[in-house]
Amino acid sequence: MEGSRLAVQRWGEPRLTTDVDATVLVQQADEARFLDACLARFQPRRPDAREFALAYRVLLVGAANRVDLDISLADYAFEIEAIDRATPHEFDAGAVLTTCSAEDLIVYKAVAGRPRDLSDIETIVARERFSRCRPRPPVAATLRRAEAGDRHRATL
Repeated sequence: MEGSRLAVQRWGEPRLTTDVDATVLVQQADEARFLDACLARFQPRRPDAREFALAYRVLLVGAANRVDLDISLADYAFEIEAIDRATPHEFDAGAVLTTCSAEDLIVYKAVAGRPRDLSDIETIVARERFSRCRPRPPVAATLRRAEAGDRHRATL
C-alpha cells in the first residue's frame, strides 16, 4: 500500500514528489527474508539498512531510476487496519496503485508532524470536506502518544 506521497496526489493537493512511501504486511518470521529480497533488488540508502529496518521497521532503499523508497513494515493495529481499508486508484491510464484512505493519510501525516505534512492535512481536509471525520479510539491514542513525544511507539 502506498501510504503518503502518491496518496497525497489522490486525496490532497497534487504536488511534485521524488520518493515513494510504502507499507507492507509481512509475517514476523518472514521479515528478514523479505528485507534480504528487497536489498538484493534495491540499493540501500544507508550501510546498516537491514539492521535499521529490523530496529525501526522501515527499509530505506533507492530504485535504479533514482527514486527513494521508504518501505515500512506494518506492525501496529492501525497500520494493519489501514492496509485493510486501502483501495486501488488509477493515477493514469493503466497505472493503478493501492493507497490508504484519506482519513488514514491524515493520521500518518499528523504523526510525522513536519510542516509539509501539516500543510498536506489542510489540503486533504479542504479537498475531501471532512465534517464527519472523528478519529477512532486507537487512532486517537496513537496521536496522543505522538504529541507526548513517544515517536517510536507512535510511528505508523
